[in-house]
Amino acid sequence: MSDRSLTLQEFAETYLGGKSTKTAKRRVITDHIPYHLDHGHMLILQSDAEIWRDARTITPAALDLKTMLREISERELKKMKHDVKEKARHDRSGNRDPQLSRCDS
Repeated sequence: MSDRSLTLQEFAETYLGGKSTKTAKRRVITDHIPYHLDHGHMLILQSDAEIWRDARTITPAALDLKTMLREISERELKKMKHDVKEKARHDRSGNRDPQLSRCDS
């Protein structure tokens, strides 16, 4: 089975999210993706395009427990700070919380 050749248009649609052929040509040249010319048309082997895509795809690192706990605590701290600011703003406006006014009496 032979490796399929892609035109610049097919490469742009498949690997560049529908960008123009001009952008595809620029990407092929700047990223040094192997290609061959056939009657003046740039053709890229599908396997070369997949290798290029795999090389540019970044796999996010798996979170460890310490990182997860830090993110959760940062998020909760941010919520608490927001709640305190909202309460202070609410108190300054003169509108007292009915639950708090019951506690004052």
